[in-house]
Amino acid sequence: MADFHGDLLHVDRAGDLIRDADMVVLAGDLSGSGDRGSAESSIHSRGVIAGGIGFFGLGGSRRTPMHTFTEYNEEQIAEFLRLGYSMVEKSGTRVLVSHTPPKKCRDRTFFGLSAGSPALREFMESNPFDLCLCGHIHEAYGADRSCGVLVVNSGSFRKGRYSSVEIGGGIKVESGRV
Repeated sequence: MADFHGDLLHVDRAGDLIRDADMVVLAGDLSGSGDRGSAESSIHSRGVIAGGIGFFGLGGSRRTPMHTFTEYNEEQIAEFLRLGYSMVEKSGTRVLVSHTPPKKCRDRTFFGLSAGSPALREFMESNPFDLCLCGHIHEAYGADRSCGVLVVNSGSFRKGRYSSVEIGGGIKVESGRV
């Protein structure tokens, strides 16, 4: 789930999905104020291994004309990815939890612009991992494969959109709406 923007309307509707999940992954824009909350619950520029799966994170987005709350330049994004990946590189399955999508994959805006991160795209081309869970571009929800990575943009949970991912014997994705 991603892009709550402080609106918790759909959390109750998703109660059964949340209770039945082994893990819930939140890919950013949880509040409407830009408050990042506790850094201890974030994997931004860090990596953790849970259930044998390596998760590494990238919060915020690239610089935008809309001046969102947490923006980074492409060099910073590349460094955050490198740091997190180094902590999970040896795990069998690696999952990037990124608020921003990569350039040219699940990043098409309402106006038809490709608004993903070039640094993330370059990282995908040279560092093997299995799955990228992202959001940020609400209208670009769905899943596609790029550079050998399955990229899943869950869309805006504020509008009820989410993705369910099953890892084991491959990766299975279902997108839905509550």
